[in-house]
Amino acid sequence: MKIDMHVHSKYSTDGKEEIEDIIKQAKRVGLSGIAITDHNCVKGWGEAVEFGKKHEIIVIKGEEVSSSEGHILAYGIREKIEKGLSPEETVKKIREKGGIAVAAHPYRISNGVGESVVRRTDFDAIEGMNARSPSFINRKGIRLAQELRKPMTGGSDAHTLTEIGRAYTVFPPEISDVNGILKAIKTGKASVEGQSQSGKTLFKQGCRKIGRWVKRGFRRI
Repeated sequence: MKIDMHVHSKYSTDGKEEIEDIIKQAKRVGLSGIAITDHNCVKGWGEAVEFGKKHEIIVIKGEEVSSSEGHILAYGIREKIEKGLSPEETVKKIREKGGIAVAAHPYRISNGVGESVVRRTDFDAIEGMNARSPSFINRKGIRLAQELRKPMTGGSDAHTLTEIGRAYTVFPPEISDVNGILKAIKTGKASVEGQSQSGKTLFKQGCRKIGRWVKRGFRRI
């Protein structure tokens, strides 16, 4: 069972895609489910669950939380996690809200938490495969997870429909619901697959990111 654990919708400040279009695309590319992980926002949850049922796609309620030192993925939470807290406090809040905490693309210079934070913080897992990161960055994340004996997740980090499913997490076939998915991540029963970002595409995305950063007044998401 393949699930893209990192997908953004129009409710992210840098997203544009409608929720139902995302669900349809996930179905089209052969995914069994997706996690909606908009930046510091949970507005898409209701639509995602509704359309997930309609199109027979598992939907995991998530959020990509901007901690004081970088991005953290929250899965299975009951409500929004506030941004700007320390990584340790963010992880604590995620667990208080019933979720699990994953270090998103830890080696990404612009918004990863970095290796030192991962080493000192009790994350439930590390994002080892991110389709918007180049291969050397993903390899470093995978090696860190292996060294620390941490479970891994994989996701496309999609902001457009064509990116959905480029990286994903593989779960045992007997798992069929969100609780089973979260448990499989925590116990290391999931694996990651997919493709990394090419140098050409990475350059183009970097230019767009810089443009959006300037428009935001040089503020990070």
